[in-house]
Amino acid sequence: RRSSPGPAPARVALALVRDEPIRHEQLRVNIERLRSAVRSAGFPAHDAPIPIFAAWLPSPEQTRALSDALLDEGFFVPASEYPGGPSGVYLRISVTARHRGEDLDRFAAALAHHAPRCRARSA
Repeated sequence: RRSSPGPAPARVALALVRDEPIRHEQLRVNIERLRSAVRSAGFPAHDAPIPIFAAWLPSPEQTRALSDALLDEGFFVPASEYPGGPSGVYLRISVTARHRGEDLDRFAAALAHHAPRCRARSA
């Protein structure tokens, strides 16, 4: 039986937010940049302050192809299975405060480049 880590991780997280507000602000900036990139590539994106976005193409095969194409560009964007959803396979796109603006710009360009090509693939 696994034991709970208790409240210590939450305390550390709260201390980071309190003691390093620049990190929290950078995360907010990066979330907005990623949201813009996801939308510009033709995917819906939530408006919540959450650093994780889901994206999918019409078929699981197309979604996996996009994941592979992004990996070839150096971006790890896993294709995860979620039974019961509109696609069944989603890309899990996430961002942190440590991502640099140029990294997000490169990702936006790669997503915009590969998404239409993967959409055009027959399922």
